[in-house]
Amino acid sequence: MADKSYVVDTSAIGAWFIQDEFSPGAERLRDAISAGQVQMYCPDFLLLELANLLIFKRIDRLNV
Repeated sequence: MADKSYVVDTSAIGAWFIQDEFSPGAERLRDAISAGQVQMYCPDFLLLELANLLIFKRIDRLNV
């Protein structure tokens, strides 16, 4: 069982896919979750927010 638990929001998980200034910390959190050192909880609407983030980031990239 994990020693610590965190509530993870869209910005943390989004940093796993889109590099920004929070990516190094988000990647360490992802690795700890994968290793079973940390338990992750997230809001029910996280998948909708993540889909929205990725869609709009893609649109922004296409418009540049």
